[in-house]
Amino acid sequence: MILSDLQGFDTAKAIRMALLHDIAEAEMGDLTPRQKEDKGPTFSNEERETAARLLSKLPGNLAGGYIALLEEFFKMPSPEAKVVANADKVDMVLQAIEYEEEDKRPTSLQRFLHADVGEGLPREIVKETMRKRMSGGGSSSTPLTSS
Repeated sequence: MILSDLQGFDTAKAIRMALLHDIAEAEMGDLTPRQKEDKGPTFSNEERETAARLLSKLPGNLAGGYIALLEEFFKMPSPEAKVVANADKVDMVLQAIEYEEEDKRPTSLQRFLHADVGEGLPREIVKETMRKRMSGGGSSSTPLTSS
């Protein structure tokens, strides 16, 4: 929401995409990037089918509108879809840092710390968090604007 607002995008649309993109995870679980990669195109198809099945139970035009919005997210032609995808990656990096700080399998988290989070503000957030991590400052006060 914040990344969308700061960049002047349609934040209501971005929020809907962010919520919808996680709907399939309610059944499928939240897979790691490696698990998704290992499944290949099968994962995307399963995710789309699961989301469509769950959404199809909604009344009226809601199902069709939500499925279309979710497809837009998957294809990423809009700035809102891109900001949601980048925010999801930023969240993954920050979560990995938090787990590392709590000593939860730190060696297995390195692959998450180098995700491509996009340009601009998402990259600045990760860069600043990594700088604090390296200096021992922790990530609890990650800035939302760059200096």
